[in-house]
Amino acid sequence: WDLGFVLEGLFAFGKQRNGGRLVAASVTYLPRYFHSSRVRKGLLSGSVYIGGEIRKNIRRPKMADDGSLWEAVSEFLSWEKLGPLIRSDNGSYAIILVGGIPLGLFVRKVLFSPQSRRIFCLLLGLLAAIFFVGQNLVYLITMIIVVNGMLLLKPLPGMNNHFWAAVFVWVFLIYTRIACNISGLGNGMQLILTLRLTSICWDMYDEEERQRQGVKNTDGVPGVPRSSYDIWCYSLGILGLFTGPFFTYDEWMSSIHSTHMSKGRWHKDERFSRKEGGEGWVWKAVQGVFFVAMFGIWNKFLPLSSLKTDWFLELPFPLRMAYFVAATYNARFRFYFAWKMAEAACVAAGIARPFDVLTIDVFLLETAISPAIFTKHWNVTVVRFLDCYVRRRIPPQIPRGFHVWMVFLTSAVWHGVEPMYYVAFLNGALWVLASSSVAKMYNMLFGPLADRSPAVQSALLFAAYLATVVEMNFGGGLFSLLKFEDTLRVISSLYFYGIIAPLVCIIAHQVCKAVVPRKSPRSSSGKAS
Repeated sequence: WDLGFVLEGLFAFGKQRNGGRLVAASVTYLPRYFHSSRVRKGLLSGSVYIGGEIRKNIRRPKMADDGSLWEAVSEFLSWEKLGPLIRSDNGSYAIILVGGIPLGLFVRKVLFSPQSRRIFCLLLGLLAAIFFVGQNLVYLITMIIVVNGMLLLKPLPGMNNHFWAAVFVWVFLIYTRIACNISGLGNGMQLILTLRLTSICWDMYDEEERQRQGVKNTDGVPGVPRSSYDIWCYSLGILGLFTGPFFTYDEWMSSIHSTHMSKGRWHKDERFSRKEGGEGWVWKAVQGVFFVAMFGIWNKFLPLSSLKTDWFLELPFPLRMAYFVAATYNARFRFYFAWKMAEAACVAAGIARPFDVLTIDVFLLETAISPAIFTKHWNVTVVRFLDCYVRRRIPPQIPRGFHVWMVFLTSAVWHGVEPMYYVAFLNGALWVLASSSVAKMYNMLFGPLADRSPAVQSALLFAAYLATVVEMNFGGGLFSLLKFEDTLRVISSLYFYGIIAPLVCIIAHQVCKAVVPRKSPRSSSGKAS
């Protein structure tokens, strides 16, 4: 599918360049003209055409629930289907996502007092937790109480309470995952609580270090909790409690005390305008609706469940590979919907400005040319948490590779205890290191990329983009299938390419380091490599 998009775009641009050396000219100028209207139309028409060809020639077996899209929508909207869905965890999660927008507007437009905002968000968060989490809320309340005591009580001589409070949060997370089986919305709430309480621990530690150095807070808004009440308000505040995104105590308090977002009328750029990169809550919500529609269509014609069938395993390898890459977009659309709606709620509440990217930048993500760029734009606030509270806490003298492994391992622990989480995230770390190895190996063998011609640069970047798409969808398949037997069956049919390829790249780089003489890190033109 992605190859079809690009080829059709190249063809459209080649006609624009009056034919000639079609592919060479298109690849050379593709980055510069990627946003041209003709290329966009070419990409769209190419996707429609190739999608139709795939559906005509590579049809999956008919299933009992197959029918027209209109029949599927009508059946879905019937109460027999819609009722149980609304009462399910997925239905409740969707209601919370959509309801977060009017809730955020109420907090920002009606509650002008910071104290009233805090009390309202705390009480509503506690009521929602009781309703959606039930008896498992006892474990989450216990976690908050223990962290409260460890942070606010006088520490023993030589004991770093902040560090041990953060350790307790993660140990308790692992314990409840194994022993208490907190699932659904309770699991989502615990994920957010883990991030919030960990950030409090380290932020309070950093604040004490600044005070020892004589650095004072000058903006008038408390950057860290000063009392147990502050910790409870931040931990159980309803905004983002079940859905994210993550924001620090300082960011939360700044929005609670803000006045510039509390005007009676909406600004134009806060709704539809995208001037200077601005995105309003309405525009973010529109994107969310688009992605949930894409998820429904993708799930109808390219369901992930078909990867578990014998039909998929019997396809020729090139078609099997293409179908796997296309089908794994299914899971991405679901995340895009949830995160864009959560962003809309935060902008509506004033926690973020209209142009802030809190969870994901879809365009930068889908055009990433390396796994490192892809992961940087995936769930942005959690990536920022991992950078601030995990990577930067590791001593700098430890090699960079260890930093990468620890960040991805922490992310795997945060997601759950299922083995495939660890396989998926550690495979992601492997690809990040492999992409770095490939770049270094290229410089070692051929010199800086800046010395190459524009056509070679564009061709190599395009190859890097395709490799990133194939690999990230491999990781998405590991994450989405999750069950060990199903995942092993699928990736073995793909010859474990997502695991073997990065290992080959890393080993090849080590061989080159041992064999190839080291070249100057700067190009002949004076440009840095």
